[in-house]
Amino acid sequence: MKMNSDSLFATLKAQRREAAAESVFQAAEEVIVFKGLEGATMQEIARRAGCAAGTLYLYFRNKEELLNLLIDRHMQRLETVFRKAIGGTEDGLERLRSGIAVSLEYCHAHQLVLRVFFSSLTGSADVESHLKGAAREAYSRMKQLDIESMRRAQRDRQVRSDIPAEELVELMYGLYNAAVTRWCLRGPAPDIATQMKLVWGFLAGGLGIAEGCGQAQAGSAPRTAEG
Repeated sequence: MKMNSDSLFATLKAQRREAAAESVFQAAEEVIVFKGLEGATMQEIARRAGCAAGTLYLYFRNKEELLNLLIDRHMQRLETVFRKAIGGTEDGLERLRSGIAVSLEYCHAHQLVLRVFFSSLTGSADVESHLKGAAREAYSRMKQLDIESMRRAQRDRQVRSDIPAEELVELMYGLYNAAVTRWCLRGPAPDIATQMKLVWGFLAGGLGIAEGCGQAQAGSAPRTAEG
């Protein structure tokens, strides 16, 4: 079926708007990563994006809002690869391991912009409390998926069952966030294989991974599940 002129115009307009937004976000990330949030200016972001600073201010109040929107985009993209990674199996423990592995890989690939975000945090060191809008929603959805995976692992006696799944996931996220924050801020981050060995190795002990479950991935001898 042929597209009428009104539909074609609307489609082209939407595509141009999307391309313009992508240019702005790419420019913002480049400037903020290179100069830091303090050194970045809306004028330089606009120049790099090929638009007037006044135009930029029509859509974004300041560079802090741009950084928050960048984090929104990254969290949404992380959620996409996270869902794909855990969707290939019904095994609870493997879903947990795959989710951590792909999250570490994504954060490693984008550690420069995450370094700016972590550097901007004040007060509580809890990453979740500093996320807003779409980023926080994506984070919450991934956490809920991990809770469901943890319950599967408990049901199948792969991990300890004396602690509720929700609490185990909170502990898991606390360790993961602390590790990623440290590697992003202090650097240089170890390679992905080493990151996974360290994080999953600690989790293997804390989760009480049952004998014979996840040994190849844990990087250390598993412990017998309690309960």
